[in-house]
Amino acid sequence: MDYRSSRTARAAHRRALVAPLLALALVCAVAAQARAEGPGDDSGVGNTVIINHSPYISIAANNSDGATAKCGQNHFTAGGFEIKNVSLPFAAHVYQSAPKFGSDRGWRSNAWNPKAAKGAVRLRSFALCLKRVSDKPTTDILYPTESGALTAATSRTLQATCGKGYQVVGGGFTVTGSVIPNQPLTVLGSFPTVEPEGWAVQVLNPPKAPNIEIQVRATCLKTKARNVVVATSPTVLLERHDADNTSVLCPQGSSVVGGGFRIIPSVTTAYPANPLNSNPILRNGRTGWSTVAVNTAPHPFDLLLKTNRVRAFAVCLKG
Repeated sequence: MDYRSSRTARAAHRRALVAPLLALALVCAVAAQARAEGPGDDSGVGNTVIINHSPYISIAANNSDGATAKCGQNHFTAGGFEIKNVSLPFAAHVYQSAPKFGSDRGWRSNAWNPKAAKGAVRLRSFALCLKRVSDKPTTDILYPTESGALTAATSRTLQATCGKGYQVVGGGFTVTGSVIPNQPLTVLGSFPTVEPEGWAVQVLNPPKAPNIEIQVRATCLKTKARNVVVATSPTVLLERHDADNTSVLCPQGSSVVGGGFRIIPSVTTAYPANPLNSNPILRNGRTGWSTVAVNTAPHPFDLLLKTNRVRAFAVCLKG
């Protein structure tokens, strides 16, 4: 990533930490031995979590494209995305991170690279899949949705909820519609919720932008509440024109099955921070979730946006 500005030693150190964390988000498989009341072999939903990622694709300036991480015939719970080589202040914007059904099932991530970007960006998608152990249809994992419209210069949060007896283990979003070439929409959050149990997405549509449509989808697993834990990372401050990482690991004895992020901007209609990565990680034999966000605010907005912050969430299935 080209930051094109001199940074303090502390900021340089933070950026140096990002690469090794993301490099750990490799193809892996971990056993998540559920308790008796969790998903079992007789339900069609197995206990093995498989983490896959797609190859990188290139997206030229003034273009959008996407990549799909495959789950085969397994049940996907969640997924994520990683964008590299962005140029500031016109960073690429993700507008989809959601399940894809049908023969090419998996997790689809799409991004827009602004017209004023200095070059192409690279994008890849991640999928977290629960191994299918039966060919029979099952209602042990469901994908409820909620949709709504968003006008210019407004922010909106939509939530898809899980029914009684189900726990949220992941979720994602899709935004459709036209964008302003150099100031597109910003997804401020994609994260789990409680009371009611579900998944939420928060989107900002900038001033003078066309109306857009939002869809949020939750992944709901039929299991006991005590089998699922949501871990939250430290909240990280984002300096102007700087990217930073925050991550969280699942507790010992559990495995990541989903994750998300939330950006807290001080000004909601001008230059909020922008997510670049939201993806699973593997570190020291434990799985978790990592988020990278960048503060694209130009002067004089940088003084107002010193309070742009980001945090990550990992949804973990106990063993």
